Amino acid sequence: MKRDSGTIKCIARKKLMGNYGILIGALILAELFPSVILTLFQAVCDLNTTNGMLVFVLANIIVAILSILLSIGLVYMLMNILRGVKMTYSDLFFAFKNHPDRFILAGLLELVIFLLPIAPGYALIIVSSYTLDIMQMALGLFLMAIGIVIEVILTLIFSMIFEIMIDNPEYGVIESFKESANIMKGNKGRLFYLGISFIGWLLLGLLSFGIAYLWISIYINAAMVVFYFDITGEVMDDEEQHFEICFDEAI
Repeated sequence: MKRDSGTIKCIARKKLMGNYGILIGALILAELFPSVILTLFQAVCDLNTTNGMLVFVLANIIVAILSILLSIGLVYMLMNILRGVKMTYSDLFFAFKNHPDRFILAGLLELVIFLLPIAPGYALIIVSSYTLDIMQMALGLFLMAIGIVIEVILTLIFSMIFEIMIDNPEYGVIESFKESANIMKGNKGRLFYLGISFIGWLLLGLLSFGIAYLWISIYINAAMVVFYFDITGEVMDDEEQHFEICFDEAI
């Protein structure tokens, strides 16, 4: 459909009206639940012992997995709202009930793919901080800069993995990665522009001591889902009505 960033953001705002309450509650649960678990482990684990450290490392892995599954549940809720489908807080646990192994593997694979480009530069920077080798530090910073650029490109390429997996439960992990790369051909620049268009909102969030990030995070994620619908050609329920309103606002 090739909606511009302004229209995509406007449609997201219109669709979110009246739904921020349940989504912010879900976001707080998704952030709070893993944090509470990790805090409990920190309180009971003796990090000065090998066993305590191993248990704490295991706790971090569990929390990372919970965060992946809950974040997917939040995406599922947003997709339902944007499609005009009634949803409840139980939808936050969508990934737990629908082959969580697929989502866990995809999330971990995504993490590895995103970390690999910056690993060499990061390693050199750490080593040079001990050896005090200026040339080594410069090389590390150079490699880190290149790695960040590659990481951004990979993030754009594989940005639609979870939406694809939600919509296509028959897809395997690798198939979902390939499909994301396929539908993002010719759309990476558009998504990058959409992302940086939220910089002003993020700066506004700083002025609110982070409180506004609850609304801003929901807004950004909703816009990303609308972008997914846009590149897959899906027409949302009453979208044309929202599009006309957005067009009228623009002029």
